[in-house]
Amino acid sequence: MNPLKRLLPSGRRPRRVLTGLLRGIRLELDLRAGDLQLWAGLYERETFGAIRRLAENCRGALDLGAAHGELVAWLLRQPGMDRVLAVEPDQGALRRLGETLALNGLAGDPRCHLHRGFAGRGEPPQWRSLDDLAASLPEPIFVKIDIDGPESEVLSTGRDMLRRRECRVLIETHSPAAEAGCVDQLTAAGYRVTIIPNAWWRRIIPEHRPIPHNRWLAARRP
Repeated sequence: MNPLKRLLPSGRRPRRVLTGLLRGIRLELDLRAGDLQLWAGLYERETFGAIRRLAENCRGALDLGAAHGELVAWLLRQPGMDRVLAVEPDQGALRRLGETLALNGLAGDPRCHLHRGFAGRGEPPQWRSLDDLAASLPEPIFVKIDIDGPESEVLSTGRDMLRRRECRVLIETHSPAAEAGCVDQLTAAGYRVTIIPNAWWRRIIPEHRPIPHNRWLAARRP
């Protein structure tokens, strides 16, 4: 263990995020076990400006790869947000998501809905396409995709969503091929795509991600 980490309090317990997009949101965090950047507001900080711009005035949101629900909690706090659909298949992550909602006074919020399965092509009801998932959401719709690999394949199940609905999209990409596939689909649907690279200061404060290619796409129609 880094000797500096020994100065931090140990154990997982509720803590308020200090800065950044999630400032003030309460999460179950263990600062010695990898949650320090999330607590400090540095985790994926490169995306914060894009998320704020894309989600502004949205009435619906689709969070693919909702994980522990920190973005779900933030989305439910946004003015005018009527419905948030979180997609997460992992049972452990779903338990943490429930904790996050409860810590922030959002447990049982009727605007929050869960799909405890996958997005993409597969056997329903565990698998649902993006078009199907987005059908119940009011527009404009904020769409976040963070699924560690098949981003392009999953995006291809949202053809009608992209072309016929008013959507703003943030995708975390995990390979050059997936990134190129997403850019091609979004561009073909009339979206302006911006690549968000890792910040220069990640050389000093890295996130130690296991996948070599890791950056984001922000997209919306002009």
